[in-house]
Amino acid sequence: MEQIQFNYGDNRWSLHKVKVNELILRKNNFQVNEYRQRKYLFNDIPLTKGHKWQRGLFDTLLAGQPIPLIELNVIDELNKSIEDGQQRIKTIQAILNDCVTVSDDVTRYGDEYAEWIGYHFSGLPEELQEKIRETELLVQSSEGLNEDELYQRFIVINNGTPLSAQDKRSGMNNPGAKYIQSLVDQNKYKMFETMVLNDKIQHKYVGVSTKGRELEEIIAHCFNYVRDKSEFKIGQPNLDKLYTYYFEYDNFDLVGISKKFEKYLKVLDLSIRNFDEPEMIGKKLVSMAFFVIKDLMDSGYKVDTDNFMKQLTSVNTKLKEKDKPVTFRHKFGKKYPKGKKETLNYAQLFRLASTKEAVQTVMELLSEGVLRRTKYNTVDTVRSFTKEQRYSRWVEVGECCEYCGDSVEFEQSVADHREPHSEGGETVIENLAVACKKCNRQKSNMAYSLWKQVLPSLKVFNFKTETPEGVVI
Repeated sequence: MEQIQFNYGDNRWSLHKVKVNELILRKNNFQVNEYRQRKYLFNDIPLTKGHKWQRGLFDTLLAGQPIPLIELNVIDELNKSIEDGQQRIKTIQAILNDCVTVSDDVTRYGDEYAEWIGYHFSGLPEELQEKIRETELLVQSSEGLNEDELYQRFIVINNGTPLSAQDKRSGMNNPGAKYIQSLVDQNKYKMFETMVLNDKIQHKYVGVSTKGRELEEIIAHCFNYVRDKSEFKIGQPNLDKLYTYYFEYDNFDLVGISKKFEKYLKVLDLSIRNFDEPEMIGKKLVSMAFFVIKDLMDSGYKVDTDNFMKQLTSVNTKLKEKDKPVTFRHKFGKKYPKGKKETLNYAQLFRLASTKEAVQTVMELLSEGVLRRTKYNTVDTVRSFTKEQRYSRWVEVGECCEYCGDSVEFEQSVADHREPHSEGGETVIENLAVACKKCNRQKSNMAYSLWKQVLPSLKVFNFKTETPEGVVI
């Protein structure tokens, strides 16, 4: 990067120019800070046209027009964090990788560019390719700013583009904000994936807008519901409190709550992806689906992820069609010590439900409807084998691990569900396997049939036990 003489009042700031080639090819030095910035919106596929906005950027580079300023923070000489400009930089990478074409509108820069309409980068003459690679970009650089200052800078940068309440919460410097954002932006769960269809950026599996981090806001509400159902309410103040108080609280058990939360989120993710009508899954239905899944799982039911959303949407539609009045009682208070009653038809209640009581009423109606439509299997509520059961089995199998066959001291042995408890495996002696800690850890939540296939590759295949049917495996 070559520095340009420019007098900033704060000497921690400086202005530079950097060539496209240097910025893109030295990406280990220039790392996009995906935290705080809006999620990269495009799915870059080689030899496709790319999004309209991306094609416009290609036109700009081809015509030698200026690209908006990029902002980065210098960590050290070899590591520079790009704080603003993610969409531009990753799109330039996509252009160089032939994922974007020159647009039909490139002639606004001159008729001489018309012959390149529809071309990918590699199809351009070498002199034009070199022109793009050598294009200089303006970079505003900071050094020595702390996290709070970088967050304030994020607010200033986006001042011209209205930030949603969730945009601002998402960029906060605390572990909770980073955790919620990572679930959505890093696509840990595929229900958050986006795609480009007819030049429109949209979610692949749900009918929720990609603007303003709407889906992330829903997920934050769901997390808050798991954190404390008793004080739950859908609304910006409650999320603000979650981010500015609970996420900042020293003793907040983020790891423990997130583990419980993701148990339900995993099921929601599978359920949504197995549904063929994403446009039917709006904001409210995503959150209600989560609440119903939590209710069913907490009641001991194993959710049928293949059909759950089909059942839920059908029940929701039928309840709206019946237009049946629903009476529920609001939270107790000084003004209404026995709670205030309110009657709404279901469609109104579903649309307006925000308090714990209203949400609970809708969730119960949906849960009951889903349960009526299919036979749901219950998960055994007894989760753990007794010490006596483990000891009896340990003696029976010769004081060894049933999976690898190695000898194991009783104190070091583990009572494992052959068929995982979370998948409906019962806590009965027929489903008990005594295992060493290594095998238990490796098997984890794996189905028994799959585990038997995996074992040989781990070089621990040495079954010594018999199945409940008496057949040697």
